[in-house]
Amino acid sequence: MSEGITEHVAYERGYNKGIDEGFINGLKRAYELVGQLGDFYDNQVIVDAPPEELRQHARDRKQQANACRYAQHVIRKNSFGEEDLPW
Repeated sequence: MSEGITEHVAYERGYNKGIDEGFINGLKRAYELVGQLGDFYDNQVIVDAPPEELRQHARDRKQQANACRYAQHVIRKNSFGEEDLPW
């Protein structure tokens, strides 16, 4: 009896439809937005600062950009695991 109810609820909510076009479009848009954020971090520059602060800022920007690239990797693979990373 409960199996029939579960199947009915799953059908009503669309769980049995598989991956739809909206989901794929959402993944594409998320990938694009995260890429734009990574580009923003890559292009962000400060000019008036002591050398140590400039080095720290450059290191921070690189880490932020790498985090965005990893997020794109996770979106593309649709998994969060221990795959080889591009950097």
